[in-house]
Amino acid sequence: MKIKKESPCTGGTETEANTFTGMHLKCTTISLKNKVLSAFSTGAKYTAKELNVRFFFNDSRKVISKLRREGHNIVDCRLPDGRKEYRLLPDSQLSLFAKGGVQP
Repeated sequence: MKIKKESPCTGGTETEANTFTGMHLKCTTISLKNKVLSAFSTGAKYTAKELNVRFFFNDSRKVISKLRREGHNIVDCRLPDGRKEYRLLPDSQLSLFAKGGVQP
């Protein structure tokens, strides 16, 4: 007997047997991307290990790669000890609306 329950992302139902496949993994990936983006939006710099520890997951480099493919301007800088530090560059469109803007 399969028990139906509410899916947290779609609002629909899914069987208990499929809870950790398909849609659930998509929902988890989306929430991880949102968490990483919100952390970067503060202007902070993070290594992959720091992101893994902060958000309790193991694929921060994969999430960063997906965000880059979606068009987010995440850059990395190699530290002297060999690690990479990631940060989100602000969108260039936003600078047009900043105080002072473009001077003619």
